[in-house]
Amino acid sequence: MIIIKPLSQCSFSDALEAFNKGFEDYYIPIELSLDQFTCRFGFDQLSVDHSFMAFYNNTPAGIMLNGIKKVKGKKHAWNGGTSVALPYRKMGIGEALLKATLERYQQQGVVEASLEAFKVNEKAIHLYQKYGYEIVDTLLFLKHRGSFHASLLKKKNQLTYSLKRRLAKDIRNLPFYTYDVPWKNQFECIHDGEAFIALDEKNEEVGYLLFQKNFSSIGIVNSVTFY
Repeated sequence: MIIIKPLSQCSFSDALEAFNKGFEDYYIPIELSLDQFTCRFGFDQLSVDHSFMAFYNNTPAGIMLNGIKKVKGKKHAWNGGTSVALPYRKMGIGEALLKATLERYQQQGVVEASLEAFKVNEKAIHLYQKYGYEIVDTLLFLKHRGSFHASLLKKKNQLTYSLKRRLAKDIRNLPFYTYDVPWKNQFECIHDGEAFIALDEKNEEVGYLLFQKNFSSIGIVNSVTFY
């Protein structure tokens, strides 16, 4: 028997079990400790009140993590992770979790719901489309190792820009800042995020770059992520 419960009524140990078991065969390795799992709720602005767990015969079988926040006075929602453990797939658990989630969105007055899925995950995409989601864009992950060639860093035009370094949250009041990007690329979800704001020759703000420094276990910067 399948039972769907709000995550707020479940233990975090059960939630972690459902999450890790559901991602055992995922495209990228995902296995979180309990501390890492609970930290996600703060970093990614997820909510135990709006997330759901599935149990099959009282065993944790699946989970759907959700967050809801207001953007310019309107509520937006994000599915921050869906997983169903291998023994319980093809039983309608994913669909039951999605139905419970969409009902909660409707109750909360959500005007837009978003999520990201790997392009090869056709079964999940088909399920989301069945319930009204539409593919609106493709998110690319680009990586560069080592130094950049000096020729790339030379000025190639006559315009001169200056940069000021700020915290990520300081871009919120820029007139051209947009929330129309994936949830985790929005400044609130970038833990310890920073920003460069570009100024033109008239000292007007004309652009920004959001970034995050990633540190090794001994506190040395070993990479930088641009958002």
